[in-house]
Amino acid sequence: MTHQGRRFDIRVMVQKNPKKQWEATGMIGRVAHPAKIVTNYHSGGKPTGIRTLLRPYVKNKGLPEYTNILARVGTTAAAVLGHAYPGVNMVGADIGVDRGLKPWIIELTRTRILIFSGI
Repeated sequence: MTHQGRRFDIRVMVQKNPKKQWEATGMIGRVAHPAKIVTNYHSGGKPTGIRTLLRPYVKNKGLPEYTNILARVGTTAAAVLGHAYPGVNMVGADIGVDRGLKPWIIELTRTRILIFSGI
């Protein structure tokens, strides 16, 4: 799907909570630079609220339900990745959405929080 003629995707941040369960902790839309298809910031992508991006495709009352679907896709993907890589505790799930509102996982990015002490 597009926003103002530009492709977009949704980044779902997923983290293990204190009970070691995967939880979606945030979502942001990312709109591609007009001359590109990639949405990341360093390639000219622009962070955009998911309501702004999805409102034309999902009725307002259905938006909370659809964001729950995106969160479940992210948490399920993170759990599968976490099973293969037990040390992973944060995942960025980049999800594209087709015209039929079917979510597609584009990429999963493993992230670790490093805590430095005594430096």
